[in-house]
Amino acid sequence: MKKNYLRQISCLGRMALKWWLCLLLGGMLNLPATAQQKTAPRVNLKVEKTSLIRAIEALRSQTRYNFLFNSKDLQPYTDISVHLQSVTLQQALDSLLIGRKTGLGYTIDGETVVIRKKQIQEQQQGTVNGRVTDNRGQALPGVTVLVKGTTMGTVTDVDGNYKISLPKIGLTLRFSFLGMGTQEIVVAGPECNVILEEEQNSLEEAVVVGYGVVKKKDLTGSVSSVDTRLIEESAAADIGTIIQGQVSGLHILTGSGAPGEEVQIQIRGCASLSGNTSPLIVVDEVPMPSDFSINQLNPSDIKSIDVLKGGSSSAIYGSRASAGVILITMKKGSRNEKPLISYDYTFGTRQLVSDINVLNTEEFKLLLLEATRNSAQEQGYTNLSDYRYYKDYTTPGYFGEVNTPWMKLLMQPARVHKHNISVRGGGHSSNYSVSYGLIDEEGMLVNTSNRRHNLNLNLDTDLNKWLKMGVTFRGDLSKRGQTENFNVAAEARPDLPCYNEDGSYYVHKYMYQGEERFESNPMIEAKERDNVNQDLGANITSYLVSRPFGGLSLRLQYSYNYKQSKGRDFYPSMTLYGSGGYKGQKGQLTNTERLSENQELMGQIMYGKRIKKHNFDITMVGTLTDSKNSYASMTFADFPDDKTQTSIWQGVTYKDQMGYDKGALLLSYVARANYSFNDRYLLTVSWRADGSSRFSPDNRWSYFPSLAVAYNLTEEKFLRHNKVINFLKLRASVGKVGMGYVDEYGWRTLYDATEYLDQPAIVPGSMGNNNLKWEGTVSYELGLDYGFFKNNRISGTLEFYKKKTKDLLYRYTLSPGIGLPSANVNFAAIENRGIDFDINAKIINTRNLSWSFSFNISKNLNKVTGLDSKYVSSPGSPALNNTVIEEGKSVGLFFGYKSDGIFQNWEEIEACEALNPEMPYQQKFRSDVLSPGDIKLLDLSNDGYVNFTANNYEDKTVLGSSLPDFSGGFSTRLTYKGFTFSMSGTFSYGNMKSWDAEGRQFQFNAARPKNLLDIALKRWTPENPTNDYPKIRLNGTNYGMTDFWLHDASYLKINNISLTYQLPANWLRRTGFVDRAELFGSITNVYTFTSYPGPNPESFNRADKIAGAAVDYTAYPQTRTYNIGIKLSVK
Repeated sequence: MKKNYLRQISCLGRMALKWWLCLLLGGMLNLPATAQQKTAPRVNLKVEKTSLIRAIEALRSQTRYNFLFNSKDLQPYTDISVHLQSVTLQQALDSLLIGRKTGLGYTIDGETVVIRKKQIQEQQQGTVNGRVTDNRGQALPGVTVLVKGTTMGTVTDVDGNYKISLPKIGLTLRFSFLGMGTQEIVVAGPECNVILEEEQNSLEEAVVVGYGVVKKKDLTGSVSSVDTRLIEESAAADIGTIIQGQVSGLHILTGSGAPGEEVQIQIRGCASLSGNTSPLIVVDEVPMPSDFSINQLNPSDIKSIDVLKGGSSSAIYGSRASAGVILITMKKGSRNEKPLISYDYTFGTRQLVSDINVLNTEEFKLLLLEATRNSAQEQGYTNLSDYRYYKDYTTPGYFGEVNTPWMKLLMQPARVHKHNISVRGGGHSSNYSVSYGLIDEEGMLVNTSNRRHNLNLNLDTDLNKWLKMGVTFRGDLSKRGQTENFNVAAEARPDLPCYNEDGSYYVHKYMYQGEERFESNPMIEAKERDNVNQDLGANITSYLVSRPFGGLSLRLQYSYNYKQSKGRDFYPSMTLYGSGGYKGQKGQLTNTERLSENQELMGQIMYGKRIKKHNFDITMVGTLTDSKNSYASMTFADFPDDKTQTSIWQGVTYKDQMGYDKGALLLSYVARANYSFNDRYLLTVSWRADGSSRFSPDNRWSYFPSLAVAYNLTEEKFLRHNKVINFLKLRASVGKVGMGYVDEYGWRTLYDATEYLDQPAIVPGSMGNNNLKWEGTVSYELGLDYGFFKNNRISGTLEFYKKKTKDLLYRYTLSPGIGLPSANVNFAAIENRGIDFDINAKIINTRNLSWSFSFNISKNLNKVTGLDSKYVSSPGSPALNNTVIEEGKSVGLFFGYKSDGIFQNWEEIEACEALNPEMPYQQKFRSDVLSPGDIKLLDLSNDGYVNFTANNYEDKTVLGSSLPDFSGGFSTRLTYKGFTFSMSGTFSYGNMKSWDAEGRQFQFNAARPKNLLDIALKRWTPENPTNDYPKIRLNGTNYGMTDFWLHDASYLKINNISLTYQLPANWLRRTGFVDRAELFGSITNVYTFTSYPGPNPESFNRADKIAGAAVDYTAYPQTRTYNIGIKLSVK
């Protein structure tokens, strides 16, 4: 297995190396021209009787240099004629300025040309120099430095340094940079160092919106951005955990503490019943396939995360965007920047958030015998010695004499190592990025681990002035070691030893109905079982961008996504399953393999133009997506050797096999137009058409239009100079998205292979449906974006939305008489409506001290507005994880029996039995016998008994909802000089949850008694007549879907706390090469405040995307991680 793993790494490395060499070669072919242009760019200039300003603009467009001048100085010169062919920039400037005796001079500093009157130059008397950095001490290249009131200026170099000549001391320098607050400083000496503060949530900030970017102030749809500083300051291994609670309407659950575990993500409620409730992930403008996990990405490589929540903003992705869109932009190198080498290392150690306490040997014996007596009495035994189980349990030698601490034995020190190294930079016409990340994390249980490699390569280069190319390779390889879960350890009998006296594993043998049986030893399963999953993912994207003339951009892009998932589960012959129940079988192996390949070809045309107060841009896109998926699984038994000869083909006995091979095509056309008038009135219109092979020819195409308008009130005169309201914008939109993720051949009748009399044959697999249609969701939205006080000291968004989804896709189980198991149908309609609110406040913002706080909250109301009666025969059909779908109510509703505490005495039972003398009160709850200590259920039908007949719902009702009333999150950040403290958290309120294991703690399996959690000690007894828990018994009757076992699962969780210290920049400059150095410590999954008694109020069932959060099946509790680390950057 280790060889296969190394072979996967080698394969990934070779693939990346080949592509990187192609990138490097393409970039090197362009380097000589690049170097020449950087030192002495050549220009062609042919103008006739034009103004000097237009001539300078022609030079700017050819060289891409920055030109700084006062237009009043150049306006007098309007009759310029010149013919220059392949001359240097300096020669061209000499011809335009010096040779014509304009009285103007110029200086060239890097890629900036400053033009000013000669007399000003002659007055220069002093020079000022300095360095510009951010509040983390990192150099800021490209900062504009201007002498206030003049056109004199320069820009900082790649190290943040600048140098400028001044007529006199005492003038004011103005420092400005995109995304940073502008500073003005009066020069008092020859050196002036400046620290620029970030303008968080700046309205000029670019936001990714799908097939393009817009300024935040120009948004018309619902788009939220994640504060990426939280990503930089968190030591969590996966991005899903980091961004939890940081975007209103984005609901993330971290269901398990197992290393490498997935998260569940929903945007604005559940809008589908087909299981596709996760949003589309788009990475660097490439839509990822449905099996892509956001946790495949290395958080250290992420530059920005934007979330499209509304229908108008998501509609441009059409049928892929039914659950919203998450747009992720990865870090790249910057032009004209020296190679920046960064290395981060994090070390962490883990512990369980809460201890798992079980019965010791004495308590186990006490409760097992008590349960036996209770069950014997209920079944009418007056003499306990006549009761079979009592005789078994009191047989000498049945109980062991040890007290084995299974939980401690099966746990291990869990450490986390995280490495990231990157090299990023660029020249005049190209930029590059190379990064590698390694996460090596151990689990709390023996043999559980996760090891993930991430490799990212990128190169963008200008082939000439109008053509640009780029190639990106992104690969990830993970290996997860899995074993038995915590439940196995918790259920292990404490009276049985782990090892024999000779050090071999102990195997417990017992008799059951005259047959010898065996009890599994959890340590054997944990240490000897080989259960490993490996995932190999790769994305290769290449593009060409052409800008033939101003405003027009053409893009051709090809992307290839590959994912291979291999699973191996080998039980050696010494294990319970590997031995076939200790019946002589020599091991059992199951191999699985999933393979998905997705190719997409995209062509894009963009054109933008501003005419006076009118600004518009148009985007048109065409894409063709080809996806292929295959799966294979096979099981063999009886291997020659447990350690080496365990390949699948070495098994002698065939057990089982299955698989499939599928494919689908998606053809899409997209158009979008943005228009604004005077930056005040904004309009966005988009349209998308999707055609999918997953549907029949009659229903193959679906169309997704959208319309959004916005009104920027702060551009009105009555608000333009308001000192309180700095920004105010109203938005309204309507848009349609869809969902078409049914089986690749869901509209056709499918057949499965089988055998009959040792001959190959086929049998019907699923029924076809030519009338199958796309799901469609129409979203309506009203929004208000606000910012108060200077630099938007307080800012945020308030949004109201309604989403109507119809023709919901669902795989319906057919009647056995039809002869086919299932069919895809459109059978329901759902509505989601709610409100999202977020607020960001810069409470303190000074040079040495800053404090910011963010808070968001969302409320979503879900309702099933229609059900096709052909597919619904009762309120409980179809059932989803103990929940039901019922028209007029939300999904995720618990459906079962209502309880009224515990029967405390026989008088209470007799009173209920007297209500209907012909029927036992609780007719069947796995037993016909009621006794004190049992759960009391309510007769809702008022017929004198509680009906447990199958398909009878008279006494069942809706017990509560697994969906929260509202949820949200918060974060705060405090910076003082070099210290930064940050904290983030999330909360959920009003949802109910059933803890699956809780009810089983008050019953023993008579045939194989297992240990219980210590809550069993709180059971009902005549001496402890509680209403909290029932009495204990064998094969209990008190376990089922009743509100007795439902709990309020509201919680407030502190996700992350971190403290960072950045070494002073002046210390680092003395080294001559260290650009940044940070020391940090953090805690992830700090604490959860909740009244929920189970291990995790966030738990969910990965197999059930709709109602998976309803029942807590936690097999691996949450862990808390303590981290320390260092971050270094050198140039």
